[in-house]
Amino acid sequence: MDIDAYVSEVRDHDHFPSLDELDDALAAIPGWHTTIGTSRLGEPLRLLSIGTGSRDVLLLGGPHPNEPVGFLTVLETARIISEAPELADGADCTWHFVPCIDPDAARLNEGWYGQRPLTLPTYLHHFHRPALAHQPEWTFPLPLAPAPLPETRALMRLIDALRPHVQLSSTTPTSTAPTSS
Repeated sequence: MDIDAYVSEVRDHDHFPSLDELDDALAAIPGWHTTIGTSRLGEPLRLLSIGTGSRDVLLLGGPHPNEPVGFLTVLETARIISEAPELADGADCTWHFVPCIDPDAARLNEGWYGQRPLTLPTYLHHFHRPALAHQPEWTFPLPLAPAPLPETRALMRLIDALRPHVQLSSTTPTSTAPTSS
């Protein structure tokens, strides 16, 4: 499999999508569209599934709402997989995409997502990162963890139902390129 060929299919975007733009774009992608729960403020937590393979892959967007590159990662990965059946059924995988697990906090960042040019004052004025006790990824029922949020409970139910072969949280990309000494 030539991964570079698929990576070359990633489209350029001139801004980070708002949640409404993300939902509209994902709704246009063929697959099974469901809702797995609601946020604390009543936002739907959406799920797009593509493929019928026996191995479930879960890609979670927006666990850190101030890192909207994850929304583009979910969007582009879902689009590419929907257009390349060999990446789903051909690889014996069913791909599941949660575009944003923390929509309430993501909406508080939308003031800077689409700004071009992005200025430091605009970013700082609209930046929001919840405290750990208010982040879905940090409230799984572990010793010393706060009580699970509605978003966390929805994610827990999804993980229990899927028992994914692989789960990825889509946030800020990091480089794995070697550094020179």
